[in-house]
Parts: sequence; C-alpha cells; structure tokens
Amino acid sequence: MKKIVKNLKKAILAVIALICFIYVGKVQAACGTDTVTKNSITYGTVIGADGKCWLDRNLGATRVATAYNDSQSYGWLFQWGRDVDGHQSRTSGTTTILSSSDSPGHANFIRALNSPFNWRSPQNNSLWQGVDGINNPCPSGFRLPTKLEWSAVASAEGISGTVTAFSSALKLTVPGYRASGNGSLYSQGASGWYWASTISGITGAPIFYLDTNSANTTAYPDINRATGASVRCVMDALPEITAIVNTNSVSAITATTAIGNGNIVDIGSGNPERQ
Repeated sequence: MKKIVKNLKKAILAVIALICFIYVGKVQAACGTDTVTKNSITYGTVIGADGKCWLDRNLGATRVATAYNDSQSYGWLFQWGRDVDGHQSRTSGTTTILSSSDSPGHANFIRALNSPFNWRSPQNNSLWQGVDGINNPCPSGFRLPTKLEWSAVASAEGISGTVTAFSSALKLTVPGYRASGNGSLYSQGASGWYWASTISGITGAPIFYLDTNSANTTAYPDINRATGASVRCVMDALPEITAIVNTNSVSAITATTAIGNGNIVDIGSGNPERQ
C-alpha cells in the first residue's frame, strides 16, 4: 500500500509539471504574435533559434528589415547607458560637456575627447544592467542582451555575416555607428554595431559586430561607451509560474481515495489505476 501511495504522489507531481509545461508553452507561443509599444513605436516579437524572445527590429526602427541594408530599419544609435532622451537620433546636436548625472537633461550627443571616452563623468557601470537598469531604453519586460546572449543567438542562428544576419529570425541590419569623438556617422549600409549590456575593462563595452567587407564578418570588439550604436532588446525571462493544486495535503492520500473523488485500483503491477 505504501508503494501505491508513493506512486500516486509521483503521478500528482507529474500532472503539476505537465500543467506548468503547457502554460510555459503558451507564454512562449505568444512571442511572435504579441507586440509592445514604447516612445510611440510599436514593435513585434520573434523567437530566436536560441529560444529567447527578441524585438523584431532595432529600437527606433519604423519597420522590420526588408534587406540587410534597409535604411528604414536601422533605428537609433545610443551611447552606452543613456536612455531615450533625444541623443539617439542620427541628427541630434552635439556637445563636449560631459554629464555628471545619469540623465544629462538634454538631447545632445555627448562627444568624449579624452579617456575614458565616456559621456558620463564619473562613469556609472550599472546603467543598462537588466530590466531594472537605471536607463534601460527597452520596452517593459525587455532589456539589452549580454555579450554571451549575443554569442548564443549568433551561434544558434548560424550568423556568419550580413546575409545570414538578415535571414535570421532577428533580421539584423547594418546601421553603422556614430563616432564618439566628432559625432559623425560612419559605415551606414556597411557594418552593424549592436550594444551588449556587459561592461568590459575601464572604458569599454562590447558590441556584436557585423561587416560586409571584412573576412571576419562577426566579432565582439570593445568600443568606447560614448560611441553611438544600435540596440536590439531581448525579453528578460518567462514569467515565474506558481502552480496551485489544492489545499489538501498530499500525505493524506490513501490507496483508495484521491482528490478527484476517483477510486484507486491496484492492478497488481505496483502502479495504481484511477477509474
């Protein structure tokens, strides 16, 4: 009888696990159909080959890319750690006055002429870490990917250059970058620079790099944080699921009773059968 009760408890736990699995599947299925809106722009969602949920375009892009060099899908260029404050516009003005706060209070692209080549002085390394990052520019529930997450999705999608980057679920493009020193735009249509939330060394932060001309078409170099680069957001995590079965104690189950008012019959194999 003890064996029967033990097996019954295992069966109940298996049902709980199945319910959770089905629910998680429904949450994942919503990615690809759900949309999110921020700063008056509505973004679609896609499931990458890495299993994560990503926005379907770069922040600021007016549409999903139709080609790897589709300019309408390039989007904004952010300085690492800054929020959506206007500086990300490709036509924003510039200033050489560094900010002493996390929110500069203006829409200018801050040119950094001296080491550590950061728009903020002193530096703050915790501006873009996670959904609760001080200046997280992504829609609610989304954040910047880490360097490891960029590497994982690139590997899973088989991204080896601009062609495979565009054909991937993320449809990555080559928006170019904005130089930290003079604020000028470079490499539009030739290279893609995508920020990671990860910090590297004293002055830098890594990017996921795409290039149409280099033999090494994907790389993860560290660049100055005052550089303007693209942002692609990833969902932070699936919601935590709490399964509520019943207030009855599992230990109260006997060989002949069950919560579902069914009868447990010992069929002689050591496994109970519910009728």
